[in-house]
Amino acid sequence: MTAEIAVLNQEAVALAADSAVTGPKIFTSANKIFSLSQYHPVGVMVYNNAQFLGVPWETIIKSYRKDLGKRSFATLRDQAAHFLGYFDQPNRMFSEPAQRNSARAVFTHGLAEIRDRIDERLEDLLDSRGPLTKRDVSSVTGSAINQAHRAWMAAHASPALPDDHASSVIASYEAEIDQAIDAAFEMLPLTPLRRGKLRDIAGALVSRGAPNRDGPFHSGVVIAGFGRHDVFPGLYSFEFEAITLNRLKYVGGQEIEISPESRAVIVPFAQKEQVDTFMTGFDPSLSFRVQAYWESMPYAIEDAVASVKALSDESRKDLVVALRKRCEELLVEYSTGLQEIIHGEYVWPIIRVVAMLPKDELAAMAESLVNLTSFKRKISEQAETVGGPIDVAVISKGDGFVWIKRKHYFLPELNRQFLANYNREDL
Repeated sequence: MTAEIAVLNQEAVALAADSAVTGPKIFTSANKIFSLSQYHPVGVMVYNNAQFLGVPWETIIKSYRKDLGKRSFATLRDQAAHFLGYFDQPNRMFSEPAQRNSARAVFTHGLAEIRDRIDERLEDLLDSRGPLTKRDVSSVTGSAINQAHRAWMAAHASPALPDDHASSVIASYEAEIDQAIDAAFEMLPLTPLRRGKLRDIAGALVSRGAPNRDGPFHSGVVIAGFGRHDVFPGLYSFEFEAITLNRLKYVGGQEIEISPESRAVIVPFAQKEQVDTFMTGFDPSLSFRVQAYWESMPYAIEDAVASVKALSDESRKDLVVALRKRCEELLVEYSTGLQEIIHGEYVWPIIRVVAMLPKDELAAMAESLVNLTSFKRKISEQAETVGGPIDVAVISKGDGFVWIKRKHYFLPELNRQFLANYNREDL
């Protein structure tokens, strides 16, 4: 995991990211912020995965940057679309065998999640009823597959993919899909109808717009900066999932454009709990628990009314209905009032100050917010999945992409040829 932040106002956008990358071990030397162009004010951050389809993100982005050269785009939206198109075509980094192998991994992981839900339901049934029959196993299996099938079929198509992409994937990757089904479901009863639905789900995993955030190649991508005609900065985020048949499955996320009306925005990515707490004054997990507590109150009141012996059954029923309705109204009033307080007394005062910050203070704020998450992880009992040096960059219309803090795995004074080669036009 990681912690990343983008702080935007009308003058610039500041990007900050930690350096932790999680695998068999946690390393704190990963690069997550890059300039997307050597010549123009555009940057990119990546999170959730250091690689995409087995290729390091650093390699992908720097290869794109080299191919891009001095080309610029009228708007940041156009730049983002061009970057997406880099994955939506035959590409030497993502060969057909690599796409096929990664698709098999996506199918196996997605179908294994359905199998896990089946196992959980069977265990619950075993605990409550004792030994299971073949009919029990078949019923639970069919129910779980049907539920997953309905959910994936209801999801809209991923942007830019043709309507027949799922069916093309099913036809082209038939062997890989069948292998994934056999590996995930082993001896569970699968009728031809159920197997067909599982094939539909496999096709949807790489074509439908629902994100699969636990998938093996899921990566977050954030593009921020200015287009050639943009007066104010913007930001676009995406969730990359897979490439099949030379077509990228991604899910669109944040679309932010600073304007005279919307003068500042703070956007956290990945582990964002501490940023949310800073902005709202309310820890998200605590907020969830408070909300759940108040939502349970009607049931507590119902139990209390049931214990009143002086009431008749009819009076008790009418009183329960009236109290439940009033509790629901109070819950809505509470939620609405709380949001007004949070935005009026916490969020908007911060946003108004951010709108006036100069570039150096934008960078300091972005770094501090990432450091807040890192510090919380350090003193908690959880794994330190956020940490290491914090890289910070500021992108402005006039100055372009400027590093404020940047780690190197080498000493720049010992590698002057690196700096000289960076700006050579004949590379």
